[in-house]
Amino acid sequence: SSELGALLRSAIAADCAVRVGASRFELHRAVLAARSPQLLVKILLHERFVGRGELALYRIKPVVFELFLRWLYTDFLHVPDAYFRSQLGRLARSLHVPALRQLCSDTHHRRSTGGGDIVGVKEGEHAHELSTSTLSSDMLGLLESEHLADIELVALDGSARASKAVLCARSDFFRGRLVSGLAETQVAEAAPDVCDLRPYDVSFSELQLLLAYCYTGAITHDPLPSPTSNAWLSPALKPLLSTELPAHSVSVSAVSTSSTSRSPSVESASDEAVDPQLLVALICHASAFLMEPLKLQCEAVLLGVLNEDNCEALHAIASRSFSQRLEAAAADMVNAKCQHA
Repeated sequence: SSELGALLRSAIAADCAVRVGASRFELHRAVLAARSPQLLVKILLHERFVGRGELALYRIKPVVFELFLRWLYTDFLHVPDAYFRSQLGRLARSLHVPALRQLCSDTHHRRSTGGGDIVGVKEGEHAHELSTSTLSSDMLGLLESEHLADIELVALDGSARASKAVLCARSDFFRGRLVSGLAETQVAEAAPDVCDLRPYDVSFSELQLLLAYCYTGAITHDPLPSPTSNAWLSPALKPLLSTELPAHSVSVSAVSTSSTSRSPSVESASDEAVDPQLLVALICHASAFLMEPLKLQCEAVLLGVLNEDNCEALHAIASRSFSQRLEAAAADMVNAKCQHA
């Protein structure tokens, strides 16, 4: 996840720290709870019984610990040097991270058998060769358990708890407001860790979808039953969808959205299928909460289901969410439809 990697580099919303040699690393308890519970336990024990300074890790090189953190936050590993790979495997063993330990072992085996010098494993790639632990699955488990959730998000018909750090990683809206103490959001006076999203017309079902994306970086309807109508949408979105989208699910591809390009590019196909109805809510809220990668993913899928029957509805949705490519494509189809009529 590039967003979590950026969170690590920026140290925004960091709530713990580790010192390795002369280097100090600011970390996030929520990510550690999902990916390396043993390291989090060490930090918590240090805070409880020592109470001052940061946890210091000895006999570890800062560059090795940096590689370890990069894997924790992104699921990506690139260690062409055999010595550093061996040191990383030892660190993974000492901190009880079997997935990374197995990855380092598999890398060593491939090099010794002439399998290549450089290993790059991204989330979900070669999953059959690794343990079942991946960044996406670990973070989804954290969301479901609400462990270390430090803010409550209030929707129109319910509420859910989440991690501030995770929200900061995925959303410029939350990053700007959570870091500044929720200055411009609706906050309950007696509870500073409650963020009221009702002014933004977010239903509980939509909030679940947004949180699932924030934690996993993927569009998924696992937290929800597949909708058969738009009845579950918030009142603000129902009038926009006067026409039902195709009832069948569509396949969602992993979409890369680099900071230098606004056009999504397909990296690899995903077997995950998402009902287009879900994307109607996601694209509008992604725009409101400044989640550009999510908005571009939704836009790419909705472009695939655009047709003469739903072009007017999708044009209204695109206008609301400032989705320029979808709006232009829908407008062209509406004009062509009028000319044929």
